Amino acid sequence: MMSRQFGPDDPRVAMALTNLGLAELEAGDIARGARPPAAGVRGPAAAYGPDHCNTRLVVGRLEDLDRRSVASVPGR
Repeated sequence: MMSRQFGPDDPRVAMALTNLGLAELEAGDIARGARPPAAGVRGPAAAYGPDHCNTRLVVGRLEDLDRRSVASVPGR
């Protein structure tokens, strides 16, 4: 919904999607939480630059999602 309203590269969309992914992992939904929007970094990077705190926050959240989704898979 936000993506349609603001566009897929809007930094607010990236923040919302990474928050959603973290919440889904916390709720135990590994499949849904493990699909981080890697392209979601484009929005904050384009809007703020690669070294801005919001860009770094999204990158950190994506890395956290990746780590946590791999760690949540049985046998890993």
